[in-house]
Amino acid sequence: HDPNLLQAAQELALLYSIDSHDTSDQSELARIGGIRGISATDLFAALAELRKRGVVQVRGRWNAILPHVIANRLAAAALERIPPTDFDRFCSSSTPRMLKSLSRRLGYLHDSPEARTMITRWLQPQGLLADVVVRGDDGVEILSNVAPVATEAVLAKIRQVLVGPRSSDIVPPNCSVRWRWTRLIKALAYDANLFDSAATQLVRFVAAEPADHNQNAARQPFEELFHLYLSGTQATPEQRRQFVRRLANSNDPSERRCAASALKSLLKASHFSSWSNFDFGARSRNWGWEPQIPQDVCAWYSDAIDLAVELSDLLNNTRDILAHSVRDIWLIEACHDALERAADAFSQASPWIEGWVAFRKTLCFEGKDMPAPIRERLIGIIERLKPKDLLNQARAVVLGRSSGGWEVVDGEDDHEDVMKLWQRASQIAQDIGRQLAQDTGTRNAILTELETEPHASRANECGRGLAEGADDLDAMWGELTTHFVSGDTTTSIATVMGGFIAAAHGRDSSFVDRALDAALHAPRLAQILPYLQAQAGLDDGAIARIRRAILLGSIKASAFLNIRNGSAGTIQIEAFCDLLRDISAMTNGAEFALDILHMRFVCEKNAERDYDIRLINMGRDLLHIIDFGQRSVGGNHAVEVII
Repeated sequence: HDPNLLQAAQELALLYSIDSHDTSDQSELARIGGIRGISATDLFAALAELRKRGVVQVRGRWNAILPHVIANRLAAAALERIPPTDFDRFCSSSTPRMLKSLSRRLGYLHDSPEARTMITRWLQPQGLLADVVVRGDDGVEILSNVAPVATEAVLAKIRQVLVGPRSSDIVPPNCSVRWRWTRLIKALAYDANLFDSAATQLVRFVAAEPADHNQNAARQPFEELFHLYLSGTQATPEQRRQFVRRLANSNDPSERRCAASALKSLLKASHFSSWSNFDFGARSRNWGWEPQIPQDVCAWYSDAIDLAVELSDLLNNTRDILAHSVRDIWLIEACHDALERAADAFSQASPWIEGWVAFRKTLCFEGKDMPAPIRERLIGIIERLKPKDLLNQARAVVLGRSSGGWEVVDGEDDHEDVMKLWQRASQIAQDIGRQLAQDTGTRNAILTELETEPHASRANECGRGLAEGADDLDAMWGELTTHFVSGDTTTSIATVMGGFIAAAHGRDSSFVDRALDAALHAPRLAQILPYLQAQAGLDDGAIARIRRAILLGSIKASAFLNIRNGSAGTIQIEAFCDLLRDISAMTNGAEFALDILHMRFVCEKNAERDYDIRLINMGRDLLHIIDFGQRSVGGNHAVEVII
């Protein structure tokens, strides 16, 4: 027994690791020795003795008291005997590295009253972490390390920061340390009594993010809090649903957006995973609340489904959110009642097309193995949800956002070839287009919705049907262009117009020539001229028209992305090279010309034709003029093929 060695070990254990090579006056050994007024050399000797006794691990210049069961007890004992003023003086003289190492050790001492008191002092207005944001990455790391010791005090500090002027330094999506803050807040949400407060702080970060933001996104840890598994919180299901209700009733649109994200997570029923770190100092933790018996699972989803129906008047996309989870939840037989209630409730308010498609998909993929009574029940729900009028049939088939668009087909065999279903869905969309051509009111309603829809699955086929069923092609084209000019150029109206031009070309090629000639002088239409022209065919006259548009300056180089496909292979080589020269002379045009030429080489290869020397020379010319510093073309496949 050596009392001096014991005290030295206690003080050395305060740091998670210590630099043992430096014994100068400003060394870490000297600063620790200053607590009791002993020299760095004496502490070095103590470290050597502790190494002999097997309680010090060595990694290069770094030494650490280990194992933790010994180091934590030693550090707690040091806090008991060191006067608070002496310890505060030691902290204020410590380097940033020492403070991070010290905070990491303190994070294991949540059972120590002295550690809790000391961390509380750090969080006071004059304390070490008074302005934690100013310390940057080091500050939030220290705060995260000590959070297990004083969870409520740390959460209160975070609330104080987020309502203060410093919030703008950590909340914006481009902040490099925000991921540390959100991870810390997620960890603090573990305890049920802290869940509401912690989740509210996370909402501040999520609300600041654009909907498509992914880098250092707070949305992911926030959504995990509402998962059935791996949530990282002990908050009860009802507590979490109540939180979603509160957000949904907010007057703040960003908070309602967070409510929709949380509701989607409540309804998630497969492929659970988490990027969170579930360790939290020395506190005993698990992966959060999870069901103990099958009835817990049923109750979770049934209540979440009922919540979706309840919030449908407050959140715009609850119907779509629930539809997204229908297939997975239907596999839980005890949830069928809740799903059927939701289907009836939604369809009473207005047709639930997303739900109809979702239940159809469920029948297609899962129906074969279902017991007959369950299958019949599912078919009954589908029949009640099936759109009966032309407007909602068009919404289901033309506006459908599903990946294949074939789910709208009532096949004789739910497991028949998907390609056949896909082709039949295309035919249905074309038939709907023909009917819309004779129904002005419904047609106007669908075209208006297409003005804001970026990815309508069957827009092209609908356009073809419009051309086939139109009594007056010029009048119908006038309607389409009016809607196109009213909306965004990235919406599906352009795709409808492409299908219309393709089918109209078969009916009356002179009409198409007139329409596309007029597009030369309409700024908005000129931007999609290459796409429209490709739909009608790229003959010599078409190339001449496009070159006139370039000469008039009414078109941008980016518009030629639309002919970066197989249509490039149908153009006569001389006209093709002339077009590429014109495109390459435009601003940033060489990049697009290179992509189009690449596709032409692909077409030549597929047709088993020898590469024409004119195409090879064109490639050499483009490689000569392109600015390789403008974009990352080193690994670009198109450039590689052309070279």
